Amino acid sequence: MLEIEKLNAGYHGVPVVSDIDLRVDKGEIVALIGSNGAGKSTILRTISGLLKPASGGIFLDGKRIDTLPGHEIVGLGVAHVPEGRKLFGKLSVEDNLLLGAYSVKSPNVIQDRMERVFSLFPVLSHRRGQRAETMSGGEQQMLAIGRALMSGPQILMLDEPSLGLMPKFVLTVYEAIRQMNASGMSVLLVEQNVQKALELSNRVYVLQTGKIVFSGSAAQCADNELIRKAYLGM
Repeated sequence: MLEIEKLNAGYHGVPVVSDIDLRVDKGEIVALIGSNGAGKSTILRTISGLLKPASGGIFLDGKRIDTLPGHEIVGLGVAHVPEGRKLFGKLSVEDNLLLGAYSVKSPNVIQDRMERVFSLFPVLSHRRGQRAETMSGGEQQMLAIGRALMSGPQILMLDEPSLGLMPKFVLTVYEAIRQMNASGMSVLLVEQNVQKALELSNRVYVLQTGKIVFSGSAAQCADNELIRKAYLGM
């Protein structure tokens, strides 16, 4: 479904990630884990078109997408929930969700997707008129995920979805990820909560200083003593 080949990317001519090979198959949850500054967010930003690669290619269902602008990549079915959520704080919950569906022409489709978001996160239904900036961190994370879902993605990319959340909200977010995946959606998950990532994911990539140092099943990653000690802090 999503495939990255020999990706090199960085900022202002400074390389951050090198020779990245990564794939996410249909219906998979794939975790990308590693320490701060390893380049995880850079990979997601490059996939979503916010950052152009220095070299290499990114393909969705065999079609090259790294040459496309970000809004066209969203239209092909790739949604990105960035670290820090990046909501429109002065706008209401409902308006934030509607902005996620900016390219959708059918009012019926928009309504159906909004109802699906509300079924995943019922609190958003009760807060639909509330300004996003007045919500708790956990509620804002739900809204950020809901906004991404409004575009109708085939693959959802989540950057640190549990960062700074209370345990009850972490459970809610991870249960929603499971439900979305059970419906057929693929997920690329960047997460520093290693245990949660391993529990949820089918496969794992470990990134260190811009390079993939391990790829395999979540069980293989958990059982690898070198990876546990050197890269996962376990």
